Amino acid sequence: MLSKSVEYAIKSLVLINNKPNHINVELISDELNIPKNFTSKILQLLTKKGYIISRKGPGGGFIKDNYKNTIKQLIIDIDGNFRYNRCVINDKECNDISHCPLHDHFKGIRSKILNEFMEISIEEICKNDQNLLNLISIEEVEKLQAHQDDGRYHPYTCCSYDGCQRSPENNWGTLIPTQEQWVCPCGRYKQNYKL
Repeated sequence: MLSKSVEYAIKSLVLINNKPNHINVELISDELNIPKNFTSKILQLLTKKGYIISRKGPGGGFIKDNYKNTIKQLIIDIDGNFRYNRCVINDKECNDISHCPLHDHFKGIRSKILNEFMEISIEEICKNDQNLLNLISIEEVEKLQAHQDDGRYHPYTCCSYDGCQRSPENNWGTLIPTQEQWVCPCGRYKQNYKL
């Protein structure tokens, strides 16, 4: 759901938060396994938007400034907008008028995630940062989804209520991979990745 730029920005902010002194671009790039040029561009933008402070010279680098903004604001600052209507199956736009077969199942989940983005601040994320630094990539999510599309489902299904159990006729209740965790299409059950 998050673009690579936003994902890397969040991980960079969390890493900077955990360092008592300035941290340079090379160290951030190495620790997060992000290309240095891409890391530099993200850090410049985060500096310009006031999330971090940059200091040049020996002992320089980046240090935390203002982490009060929400994830929504960070998304706007990095991507330029806050529109999340990409289809979960392909790269097309998916909406209530023109949609894929999974649209209605994901609509509630997407809405809940976007509402969370409007409320959670970078500061709050840093309080529980260990899972965040281990988000799986969009590519890994797509691989997990392809694995399930081949008929090899996650071994567990939603256990929030009886009507959500998987049956041979339909896969309702089968947990679906997202960047943060496994989720059930009903939105009532989530399971963290084992890190």
